[in-house]
Amino acid sequence: MAEFDAATNQTSYKDRLLEYFAQAEALHLNFLHGNVSRLNWALAHGIAAAHAYKVYSDSAFLTYAEKAWKSGTDFTLNEENLQSGTIPFKNVTIKATCGALPMAGGTFWNTNSSNAYVNTLATASYLLASALLAESTKDDKYRDAAMKTETFYFDLLRNARGDLLDGIQGDVCSNSDASYPANDGLMMEGLAVLASVTQNETIAEHFFDVLERTILNSNWHSANGIINVSTAQASAEHVGQYVVRGLTAFYNRNTTPSELRTYIRGYLGVQYNAVLDNARELGDDVYGASWTGPPFSTFSLDNQTNALTALVAAIPLHNDPIIAQDPTPSSPTDDSTGNPNIGAIAGGVVGGLAFLALLVTLILHLVRRRQQKQFQNLQALDEVIQTNPVVQVSEKISRINRERKFYQVHPRIPQSPPTPVAQDSATSTRSSTQFLSDSGTTRFGSVPTEVLVTLLNNRLQPEQWREDEVPPEYATASAPTQVHSSM
Repeated sequence: MAEFDAATNQTSYKDRLLEYFAQAEALHLNFLHGNVSRLNWALAHGIAAAHAYKVYSDSAFLTYAEKAWKSGTDFTLNEENLQSGTIPFKNVTIKATCGALPMAGGTFWNTNSSNAYVNTLATASYLLASALLAESTKDDKYRDAAMKTETFYFDLLRNARGDLLDGIQGDVCSNSDASYPANDGLMMEGLAVLASVTQNETIAEHFFDVLERTILNSNWHSANGIINVSTAQASAEHVGQYVVRGLTAFYNRNTTPSELRTYIRGYLGVQYNAVLDNARELGDDVYGASWTGPPFSTFSLDNQTNALTALVAAIPLHNDPIIAQDPTPSSPTDDSTGNPNIGAIAGGVVGGLAFLALLVTLILHLVRRRQQKQFQNLQALDEVIQTNPVVQVSEKISRINRERKFYQVHPRIPQSPPTPVAQDSATSTRSSTQFLSDSGTTRFGSVPTEVLVTLLNNRLQPEQWREDEVPPEYATASAPTQVHSSM
């Protein structure tokens, strides 16, 4: 709602959001849900409140964001915890280091006192909440917290190929080998915000690494480029919102024309068209879970939120005149002739938000009634993945410049996955240049920009806001990798 107001330059939902946050905190102190709460749930309130504070500049939203962030901080490892061997709220022994790398900065999956699992969903949520607060308040404590968590993610939440994993058992240092796009999307959003805040080029490189592994993963997309994860994974069809938000965070913070920005614009356009064409009946405001279809006539809060994320993300794209720097047939058409009316998009979002607002109000009312009837242990449903999906990572993506150094002095457009190397600690000195500055002579690695752009444009043609748009093509995976789900 706040992001819709920001995109349409209004404050229509401010009062309603203030009401929702007040009710949510009254139901769950500090936004922790019940006796056992997943930390990403609490931090989701902080992320939403931080976004609202940025849009409305109302200190009430900042207060809510800080309370949720404090809940996340209580379950995020720090040096004092690791040195003393004691962790508040936890009855587990956590390794101070794993593979000689410090565990500080990781966030526990849930509040269960005997659970030692530090997972990516919670850690990425804490990184994002910290980065957003650092962006809005300029307070170094949020920046420092985000930097420490960023170091933890890069050191301990990736495998030897650099793929983002689901988490690590802090008591035995064993990684889960599962990989999920929701994790990557959340991490992308946090890295995009943090790179913008710090102007730190190393963090920008890490963002690009996650970006390329996400949008070029054929197993997370349909054959025609629509986000479409195997439904064997619980809630898999609701991950699109995280990927969209991660890309939007970069797009909205980097307005300088660039080939990468144009590519992201086209990618988001593919998802927008998919939601309108495949996830709903024509003229309906109820959206299904899958963006590849078929439509779903029964209203679902999860489905609606997932779809509205893609629709809201499209509003800045239609307001933005940026197109490819070289006029080609694959460039987007002029907004006045080739793009749908921005009012139509906003109207569709308003319709969806109306349903969403009514449902949220009803849910809050029902929860209050349940509490009044002495149901004191109200808990949100904890979806546990019980299947073991096969995740295949594409190995056929642009094998250019295999030997290039991982850290470069310029940003890059997605190409072949880099070889991971150990990251400097959060307190070490890192290069700090203008984040993602572009020029006609910029090179990504040692490969000329125009070569990489050509490779990407081959996957995205023609980039037009039309029903007959052809989305990006994705390489097929070379070999399957069996993983075990624990998200």
